[in-house]
Amino acid sequence: SAFRYNWTGTGSNPTINRNVQGWGVIDVNRLRQLAPTMFIQNESRNLLAGQSASYTFDIAAGAPSFAATMVFRDPPGTTSSTVHRINNVSLKVTGPTGTFWWGNNGLTASNVSTSGGVSNTRDTVENVFLTNPPAGRYRVQIFADIVTQDGNPRTVGVNDVTYALVVSGGTRTPLRVLTLDAARSGGCPDGSTVGFSSGPAFDQARQWLADPHRFGGAGPFDRPVSLLPAVSEFTPQTLAGADVVVLTGLASSLSECEQNRLRQFVQQGGGILAMYDDAGADFANLVGATVGGTGTTNSFTPAGTTGPVLAGPFGAVTDPVVGNTHRDFTSLGASGTPLLLDGTDPVSAIFTVGLGKAIIANDGEWASSANISGCISGTLPAQSNERFFLNSLVAIAPAEPITYSFANCAIDFNCDGVADLFDYLTFVEMFSSQSQQADFNNDGTIDLFDYLDFVAGLAAGC
Repeated sequence: SAFRYNWTGTGSNPTINRNVQGWGVIDVNRLRQLAPTMFIQNESRNLLAGQSASYTFDIAAGAPSFAATMVFRDPPGTTSSTVHRINNVSLKVTGPTGTFWWGNNGLTASNVSTSGGVSNTRDTVENVFLTNPPAGRYRVQIFADIVTQDGNPRTVGVNDVTYALVVSGGTRTPLRVLTLDAARSGGCPDGSTVGFSSGPAFDQARQWLADPHRFGGAGPFDRPVSLLPAVSEFTPQTLAGADVVVLTGLASSLSECEQNRLRQFVQQGGGILAMYDDAGADFANLVGATVGGTGTTNSFTPAGTTGPVLAGPFGAVTDPVVGNTHRDFTSLGASGTPLLLDGTDPVSAIFTVGLGKAIIANDGEWASSANISGCISGTLPAQSNERFFLNSLVAIAPAEPITYSFANCAIDFNCDGVADLFDYLTFVEMFSSQSQQADFNNDGTIDLFDYLDFVAGLAAGC
């Protein structure tokens, strides 16, 4: 938001240089204009030596400028040294085509950054200024290259650094949340839906996700949340635009294809939050867990005091989470970690599946704010319930948007990415029931030619 004097050799102030004029003074009108696209993180993130932080921003076509400024607080320097700084934190911006700009590169001779360069090892204020940037996704990275003394007095006994980051000209890439529509999510006797995307059941939770003081530069999680239009089916197309899938109930079971697509989705880094009574049973094959009968209590005790959910950015979950009718896990398999306990039995757990994570909670009323007779007894707003829900969503969120790859093979009838006997059996079952999906040659008729075409395709492979 600073006014940048034209101090270069052909400008109006050619007798001064960057060391004299600095980075300019506050331009209030410019600040007002940039406010809608300004992202601010004010020393809310800590880094140890060798660690880094990454942020993505989307720049629209025709944007006049993009600017990133990083400042870090350094301990008092040694006056006898030729370089007075103690620690070293660096800024780097990478554009959609791979072009990159290191902080302050080219800014001693111009008001516009020069691409390339090397990490700045001298300054505690670093900038990247771009004009007319190409549209696309930009990554802003902060590197804690050297931390020899504690640069963050708020963390006692730890040598770390904190920094402030201001970015303008682009919008922070949101966390994209996908849900099933009302028809697939089920409903209550009064006609209201138990789906996450609409209806009274999860209205409070949706308000939290839309709150900029919770999600965004001013919140504990620095990305805003985009609740995508609800879908009737999980397809490669709908999953490709999502980061996290949230399920709060199923009126009709997930098809074999949907289950396998969700498996590929989370294995590649996506997140799944399933919270309803039968969630553990529905996702047992995905996470390798087994589920028992109905639980005995409606007050779930935290299974520990550490981790991204129970000690997450929205606060520690120290008190019991209040729920309702639910089922318990009897085994969490090799990749599960308990989160909430019904006595000694887990009712909720987090699972690592490939590069992604899934949180399965065998109850959904702990995250509901509605009381609907014969259907839902909501328990919000309880602080422990709120923290558990918000921390869970953040814990399964990928750090950056992922480009997913789903197998595209006509004979892969169960969508597991492999053409084999199981696809043949699935096709035969559909063919026998005259399912429209068995119209393999798309001629509008399910007949012998579909069978012959499928067998020929299976023999040829994908």
